Amino acid sequence: MYADAEIMRRDIGDLLESENPDTAEIFLVELSAAQQQDGSTLQTLCDRLQGKIVVFGERDTPSAIRQAMAMRVAGFIPKAAPISLVESALRLIEMGGRYLPDALLQEGPEGFAEDPASFSAGSHQKLTPRQREVLVEIGKGRSNQEIASLLGISVATVKLHVNAILSALGVRNRTEAAIIALRTADDTDKD
Repeated sequence: MYADAEIMRRDIGDLLESENPDTAEIFLVELSAAQQQDGSTLQTLCDRLQGKIVVFGERDTPSAIRQAMAMRVAGFIPKAAPISLVESALRLIEMGGRYLPDALLQEGPEGFAEDPASFSAGSHQKLTPRQREVLVEIGKGRSNQEIASLLGISVATVKLHVNAILSALGVRNRTEAAIIALRTADDTDKD
Protein backbone atom coordinates (compact mmCIF):
# COMPACT_ATOMS: atom_id res chain seq x y z
CA MET A 1 0.00 0.00 0.00
CA TYR A 2 2.74 2.46 0.92
CA ALA A 3 6.09 2.24 -0.80
CA ASP A 4 8.10 3.24 2.28
CA ALA A 5 5.91 1.62 4.93
CA GLU A 6 7.25 -1.17 7.05
CA ILE A 7 4.63 -3.86 7.49
CA MET A 8 4.90 -6.38 10.24
CA ARG A 9 2.36 -8.88 11.48
CA ARG A 10 2.28 -9.65 15.18
CA ASP A 11 -0.12 -11.69 17.24
CA ILE A 12 -2.03 -9.62 19.81
CA GLY A 13 -0.83 -11.99 22.52
CA ASP A 14 2.79 -11.23 21.58
CA LEU A 15 2.12 -7.49 21.72
CA LEU A 16 0.51 -7.81 25.14
CA GLU A 17 3.28 -9.96 26.60
CA SER A 18 6.26 -8.17 25.06
CA GLU A 19 8.69 -6.60 27.55
CA ASN A 20 9.39 -3.66 25.24
CA PRO A 21 6.40 -2.06 23.58
CA ASP A 22 6.53 -1.88 19.80
CA THR A 23 6.81 1.47 18.07
CA ALA A 24 5.22 2.19 14.72
CA GLU A 25 3.48 5.06 13.02
CA ILE A 26 0.22 3.12 12.73
CA PHE A 27 -0.96 -0.12 14.33
CA LEU A 28 -3.90 -1.76 12.54
CA VAL A 29 -5.27 -3.97 15.30
CA GLU A 30 -7.72 -6.71 14.37
CA LEU A 31 -10.04 -7.48 17.25
CA SER A 32 -12.59 -10.24 17.55
CA ALA A 33 -16.12 -9.44 18.70
CA ALA A 34 -15.29 -10.88 22.13
CA GLN A 35 -12.13 -8.75 22.44
CA GLN A 36 -14.11 -5.65 21.45
CA GLN A 37 -16.88 -6.45 23.93
CA ASP A 38 -14.39 -6.90 26.77
CA GLY A 39 -12.44 -3.74 26.00
CA SER A 40 -9.49 -4.68 28.22
CA THR A 41 -7.39 -5.96 25.30
CA LEU A 42 -7.72 -2.66 23.44
CA GLN A 43 -7.10 -0.62 26.59
CA THR A 44 -3.90 -2.58 27.29
CA LEU A 45 -2.72 -2.10 23.70
CA CYS A 46 -3.44 1.63 23.92
CA ASP A 47 -1.41 1.84 27.12
CA ARG A 48 1.56 -0.15 25.73
CA LEU A 49 1.93 0.76 22.06
CA GLN A 50 3.59 3.92 20.84
CA GLY A 51 1.87 5.04 17.67
CA LYS A 52 -1.59 5.56 16.22
CA ILE A 53 -3.91 2.63 16.86
CA VAL A 54 -6.63 1.78 14.37
CA VAL A 55 -9.21 -0.86 15.27
CA PHE A 56 -10.22 -3.30 12.55
CA GLY A 57 -13.27 -4.76 14.20
CA GLU A 58 -16.17 -7.15 13.73
CA ARG A 59 -18.57 -5.23 15.95
CA ASP A 60 -19.40 -1.98 14.18
CA THR A 61 -22.38 -0.81 16.21
CA PRO A 62 -22.30 2.82 17.32
CA SER A 63 -21.76 1.82 20.96
CA ALA A 64 -18.83 -0.46 20.05
CA ILE A 65 -17.27 2.28 17.93
CA ARG A 66 -17.72 4.88 20.69
CA GLN A 67 -16.15 2.50 23.21
CA ALA A 68 -13.09 2.06 21.00
CA MET A 69 -12.79 5.76 20.16
CA ALA A 70 -12.93 6.65 23.86
CA MET A 71 -9.63 4.76 24.30
CA ARG A 72 -7.67 7.26 22.17
CA VAL A 73 -7.63 5.19 18.98
CA ALA A 74 -7.09 7.06 15.75
CA GLY A 75 -9.83 5.24 13.91
CA PHE A 76 -12.26 2.37 13.68
CA ILE A 77 -12.58 0.45 10.43
CA PRO A 78 -15.29 -2.23 10.16
CA LYS A 79 -14.05 -5.57 8.83
CA ALA A 80 -16.79 -5.45 6.19
CA ALA A 81 -15.32 -2.25 4.69
CA PRO A 82 -14.03 -2.48 1.13
CA ILE A 83 -10.25 -2.36 0.70
CA SER A 84 -10.41 1.06 -0.96
CA LEU A 85 -12.08 2.46 2.18
CA VAL A 86 -9.47 0.82 4.40
CA GLU A 87 -6.69 2.41 2.33
CA SER A 88 -8.34 5.84 2.40
CA ALA A 89 -8.94 5.65 6.14
CA LEU A 90 -5.31 4.69 6.79
CA ARG A 91 -4.10 7.58 4.60
CA LEU A 92 -6.30 10.00 6.53
CA ILE A 93 -4.94 8.69 9.84
CA GLU A 94 -1.36 8.81 8.56
CA MET A 95 -1.89 12.53 7.79
CA GLY A 96 -3.05 13.16 11.36
CA GLY A 97 -6.82 12.72 11.00
CA ARG A 98 -9.21 10.34 12.70
CA TYR A 99 -11.54 7.95 10.90
CA LEU A 100 -15.07 7.11 12.00
CA PRO A 101 -17.49 4.94 10.03
CA ASP A 102 -20.71 6.45 8.70
CA ALA A 103 -22.73 4.56 11.34
CA LEU A 104 -21.82 7.26 13.86
CA LEU A 105 -22.57 10.13 11.53
CA GLN A 106 -26.08 9.10 10.51
CA GLU A 107 -28.97 11.27 11.54
CA GLY A 108 -31.48 9.75 13.93
CA PRO A 109 -31.17 7.02 16.50
CA GLU A 110 -28.90 4.89 14.31
CA GLY A 111 -26.11 7.30 15.20
CA PHE A 112 -26.85 6.81 18.88
CA ALA A 113 -27.77 3.16 19.34
CA GLU A 114 -29.73 0.58 17.40
CA ASP A 115 -32.16 1.34 14.62
CA PRO A 116 -35.80 1.73 15.71
CA ALA A 117 -36.94 -1.46 14.00
CA SER A 118 -34.47 -3.64 15.88
CA PHE A 119 -35.26 -1.79 19.11
CA SER A 120 -39.01 -2.31 18.66
CA ALA A 121 -38.53 -5.96 17.80
CA GLY A 122 -36.32 -6.64 20.82
CA SER A 123 -37.78 -4.21 23.35
CA HIS A 124 -39.74 -6.84 25.26
CA GLN A 125 -36.56 -8.80 25.89
CA LYS A 126 -34.39 -5.78 26.69
CA LEU A 127 -36.58 -3.85 29.12
CA THR A 128 -38.96 -4.76 31.88
CA PRO A 129 -42.51 -3.41 31.66
CA ARG A 130 -41.69 -0.79 34.30
CA GLN A 131 -38.53 0.24 32.43
CA ARG A 132 -40.63 0.68 29.26
CA GLU A 133 -42.99 2.94 31.24
CA VAL A 134 -40.03 4.98 32.49
CA LEU A 135 -38.62 5.19 28.95
CA VAL A 136 -41.92 6.54 27.62
CA GLU A 137 -41.86 9.25 30.30
CA ILE A 138 -38.21 10.07 29.49
CA GLY A 139 -39.36 10.50 25.90
CA LYS A 140 -41.89 13.05 27.13
CA GLY A 141 -39.09 15.03 28.76
CA ARG A 142 -40.12 14.33 32.33
CA SER A 143 -37.63 14.63 35.21
CA ASN A 144 -36.86 11.76 37.59
CA GLN A 145 -39.03 13.48 40.23
CA GLU A 146 -41.96 13.78 37.83
CA ILE A 147 -41.63 10.15 36.73
CA ALA A 148 -41.51 9.01 40.36
CA SER A 149 -44.68 10.93 41.22
CA LEU A 150 -46.51 9.77 38.12
CA LEU A 151 -45.63 6.09 38.55
CA GLY A 152 -45.85 6.05 42.35
CA ILE A 153 -42.25 4.97 42.94
CA SER A 154 -39.26 6.59 44.62
CA VAL A 155 -36.80 8.84 42.82
CA ALA A 156 -34.03 6.37 43.69
CA THR A 157 -35.97 3.60 41.92
CA VAL A 158 -36.44 5.82 38.86
CA LYS A 159 -32.68 6.45 38.79
CA LEU A 160 -32.04 2.68 38.88
CA HIS A 161 -34.49 2.17 36.01
CA VAL A 162 -32.90 4.99 33.99
CA ASN A 163 -29.41 3.47 34.41
CA ALA A 164 -30.72 0.04 33.37
CA ILE A 165 -32.43 1.57 30.33
CA LEU A 166 -29.28 3.41 29.23
CA SER A 167 -27.26 0.22 29.55
CA ALA A 168 -29.80 -1.95 27.74
CA LEU A 169 -30.10 0.50 24.84
CA GLY A 170 -26.36 1.13 24.61
CA VAL A 171 -26.75 4.90 24.91
CA ARG A 172 -24.74 7.41 26.92
CA ASN A 173 -27.45 9.65 28.33
CA ARG A 174 -31.17 10.15 28.73
CA THR A 175 -31.32 12.47 25.71
CA GLU A 176 -30.27 9.62 23.44
CA ALA A 177 -32.76 7.33 25.21
CA ALA A 178 -35.50 9.95 24.70
CA ILE A 179 -34.75 10.10 20.98
CA ILE A 180 -35.12 6.33 20.74
CA ALA A 181 -38.33 6.48 22.79
CA LEU A 182 -39.78 9.12 20.48
CA ARG A 183 -38.74 7.33 17.30
CA THR A 184 -40.09 4.03 18.63
CA ALA A 185 -43.38 5.72 19.56
CA ASP A 186 -43.58 7.21 16.05
CA ASP A 187 -42.95 3.77 14.50
CA THR A 188 -45.63 2.22 16.75
CA ASP A 189 -48.15 4.94 15.81
CA LYS A 190 -47.59 4.23 12.09
CA ASP A 191 -48.47 0.54 12.54
